[in-house]
Amino acid sequence: MSESGKAVWFLGDLEDPWVVAIGESLAGLPGLQVRGAGRELPAPPGGSEEVPGLLIVHRSRLTTHDLARLETWKSLGGERGRANQPRILLCYGPNVRYAELERCARLANLLIPEATASETLHRQARRLAALEADLLTRPPGQGRRVDVVSSNRALRDAIAEGLAELDFSSRAVADSGRFEALLPESDDMAEAAVWDVPVLEPGWPEVMQRRARLAPVVALLGLADRGLVAEARAAGASACLDLPLDLEDLGYVIDRVLAAAAVVGGPGARRAEGGHGSPPPPASRSRWPRQDSAPTMTSKKTTT
Repeated sequence: MSESGKAVWFLGDLEDPWVVAIGESLAGLPGLQVRGAGRELPAPPGGSEEVPGLLIVHRSRLTTHDLARLETWKSLGGERGRANQPRILLCYGPNVRYAELERCARLANLLIPEATASETLHRQARRLAALEADLLTRPPGQGRRVDVVSSNRALRDAIAEGLAELDFSSRAVADSGRFEALLPESDDMAEAAVWDVPVLEPGWPEVMQRRARLAPVVALLGLADRGLVAEARAAGASACLDLPLDLEDLGYVIDRVLAAAAVVGGPGARRAEGGHGSPPPPASRSRWPRQDSAPTMTSKKTTT
């Protein structure tokens, strides 16, 4: 359970493997229940069923009905007292319009795009459920070396400085567009690279493959979508994040990726296995049947 002792619900279309993977990224979250919500969001529970403390909702598009349902969930503070009002985290797809997001900004505590949600949703859910303290028992960096590679000087300097504040030994590295910065001499190799991927440049997947064989790569993808994330992961990226980003999210992801790399093998081993894998394209079948109240997906609590 969350610190308040209340459940955490994840609502989404469990016929969509991408949404299933987002739900699975929450494994280990105390009190987690994964529930099917295909065409319509459910109304808040009635009777004796308890209102969740955190409501995580995925929508590929936002209908008028969805917005009305979110209004209903939000109004629980007035009907049953503020203690019964859940915090709301909306994970949205590319078909959600900007005007709809503006309206949701007053209904949801946090908005996250779906393409890279599986990388950071676990941390943000813990934060909203008042569980973040167990993520911060040690600084994420611990002096580990990370290169921040980008052709944008302001971006790479800002990220490198932010990572330094999180106790990483980070350095900003200019990317000339010829990819030399991604493939340094072995004695100059950092433990991980954060790469602002030039997705419009030909050849970047091949460079990603070569670098990922040497050390983990966290790919920064401007305006990421499912296809771009899947391509980067197939090329060997250990994790993918959208731009702009939360620097604490980035530190959390690097920490997780390096921990996974340490399990896979030592220096020289291929270490691109960390993080969450890319799900297959949408299919007509799901591991969970669509229903108003799907079985709970539970797992043991883990320390991240």
